[in-house]
Amino acid sequence: MVDPTITTGSILQMKVNASGGTLLNGFDITIRWDQTVLNGTSVTTKGGLFDSPMFFLTLNETRADHVRLSGVLLGGFVPANATIISFKVKVLSQGSTPITIDTAATALLSGSTRVPFFPLQGFFSNSPGTGDLLLLSEKALEEQVTLGDRAQLTLGVQNTGIPPMTNVMVTLFAYNATNNFMINSTVLPVLAGNTIQPVSLTWNTTGFRPGPYVMNTTVSTASGDAYLGDNTMALEQITLVIHELAIVSVSPASPSTLIGSPLKITASVKNLGTVSEYATVTMYANDTVSTFAPISAECYNPPVPCSPSLTILVGPGAVQSQFNFQWNTSALTVGNYTLRGVVSVIPGERNVTNNVFTTPGYVTVFASFDHDLGVEWNPPNTGLYTGANYTFALAVTNNGRFNDSFTLTLFSNSTEMLRTTGTAILKTKFTTTFVWKTLQITPANYLLKLNVTDNSGLDQYARNNTETSGVTVNANHSPFANFTFTPSTPKTGDPIFFNATLSRDPDTNQRIKYYIWDFGDGTGGSGNTTNNGKTITHTYIAAGSYTASLTVWDDYGGRNSLSKTVAVSPIPPTPGRDNSFILYLGIAAGVAAIGAGAAVFLMFRRRKKMNMHQPPKTTSAS
Repeated sequence: MVDPTITTGSILQMKVNASGGTLLNGFDITIRWDQTVLNGTSVTTKGGLFDSPMFFLTLNETRADHVRLSGVLLGGFVPANATIISFKVKVLSQGSTPITIDTAATALLSGSTRVPFFPLQGFFSNSPGTGDLLLLSEKALEEQVTLGDRAQLTLGVQNTGIPPMTNVMVTLFAYNATNNFMINSTVLPVLAGNTIQPVSLTWNTTGFRPGPYVMNTTVSTASGDAYLGDNTMALEQITLVIHELAIVSVSPASPSTLIGSPLKITASVKNLGTVSEYATVTMYANDTVSTFAPISAECYNPPVPCSPSLTILVGPGAVQSQFNFQWNTSALTVGNYTLRGVVSVIPGERNVTNNVFTTPGYVTVFASFDHDLGVEWNPPNTGLYTGANYTFALAVTNNGRFNDSFTLTLFSNSTEMLRTTGTAILKTKFTTTFVWKTLQITPANYLLKLNVTDNSGLDQYARNNTETSGVTVNANHSPFANFTFTPSTPKTGDPIFFNATLSRDPDTNQRIKYYIWDFGDGTGGSGNTTNNGKTITHTYIAAGSYTASLTVWDDYGGRNSLSKTVAVSPIPPTPGRDNSFILYLGIAAGVAAIGAGAAVFLMFRRRKKMNMHQPPKTTSAS
């Protein structure tokens, strides 16, 4: 039926009640509507039936187009005026799909006292000959089970009808992404009417693959089941996991050490399981643990205190986790020591044979070394650019009791840059320097490695034979040349001010080192940042068009040039100006010309006079 009083914006409230005193086993109610007409659902699950201590709500589903609630009352009667469901909806607009209330279904809820009700395809029925078998619950005892153990599930099976059901089959399946496995089943010979029967099933996980599995339970009976839609439940997921830790190596930083000199020991642990585990490693030297302590930087987020063992969260996979210890050798005596690392057994771990690792050799503790060569250096580590030359000192130390010949090598990655030999004198240093020329190398990260080798092979403490340093060589960017000159339209004889302060180097930690000027008239100038080469004054003595050029160089050999045209005009004569100076120049020039002519005349006259006084030449005839 349609209520014409409901308009847009109205609030429609609906309730479904059960009369007091009714023996009610459970319900499953769904009310649907056109979501384009009604929206804003508010479902109430308080008061009445919902407050009964015997009531168990199994489903509370609110969607845009319907609400659905289902529950069971484990014995007892419905309280007076018990509300099974109450909800409100807001009318958004008028529509052609009204909410239709099934009056016949509603009447069933107000039947005679002590009439049994049970869900039948979403409605209530009072037909005493109808039965419904359903699964009420599915619960896993543990959601994570070690592979090979038994998983346990507890199920709730209910006969909501009056007649008993026979041969009720409960079957448990487990399925992953690719397969569905039937893992266990049981039969209930008789399930009385209006009763709930708990069922426990186990799963032997031996032979299965690790990973997540969804538990799918079904119930069936040969007695007749009115509704099959509630015979399956797949609510639980069980993940099969493997717990296994293995200690794969124990490595001392050196095969020998001095009494009182701490020695770093590294144990490597691998998680061979499928889940992250807290791994606790303990180190022993000749079965003694008290001389070891975890390095403090390694001790983070442990579930237990860090000393004397070290606990770290280790994830599964191929990556090995490093456990670093500091071996205090102060109280030791001279001798050989065997190292042993133990990773504690974790709950659920099956294979414990790889939880112990003993070093195949031993560490020798000395009071002093007969032969002990070492290296020292000061490699560059920051602000490196291609094109620069870096000089650093290298030294070979001899802390032993004898002079030793050595070979010193320096590598950049795998490229050998230096190889030299010498003799390290007792308690002295052999020093040398190395110049690293980076002009031809590619900008990249480089590992510099300095190593000394005792040519006799007798070095007893290899720990200080090698030093490494990671460096980054950056690309050197050329500087940018720029300059201005004033005045911009100079005349002959004007001093012109050239200013290159606009030049710059894009590398933040570099500078322009040299400024080289060429003024295009055969002259130039140069300077650096200390002698003001960035500014210079020049004068052109003749009019014309000149090309002025500036070349700048940075600290690492990068350079850049810029040229500009300078147009120099002649000095024009000015009307009304005192030209006496010019007249003086003209007169001087005229006098000089007259003097030159007179000199020529006198020379000619003198030569003629000389010829007049010479005797004439005679000739003879043949």
